[in-house]
Amino acid sequence: TQIYITDASHPMTIGYSGSVTILTASGTLSWGKPNGNAAKVATVVGNSNRSVIYGYESGASMVSLTAPARRVGFFLEDNGAVLLNTAGLNLLDAALRWAEE
Repeated sequence: TQIYITDASHPMTIGYSGSVTILTASGTLSWGKPNGNAAKVATVVGNSNRSVIYGYESGASMVSLTAPARRVGFFLEDNGAVLLNTAGLNLLDAALRWAEE
């Protein structure tokens, strides 16, 4: 139900820091291992190698391609959106807004 914010200064965090509860009940979070060109914003609590929110700027070299525009990795999996609490929804909104800038 929680993630850990690793870069509280990034616009996708909208002021959240440390451990943040994002789900109303236990659920599965997807994660990735972005390369060093990504802004790694949040991880699985207790595992800093599993990024759950990250983003690439347009033109950045990604794992297997160059980003044609901003790209975001976000933790939602399957029906996870129905479990989002207010913080989870706020983080999703911030990630989408960042991606569209």
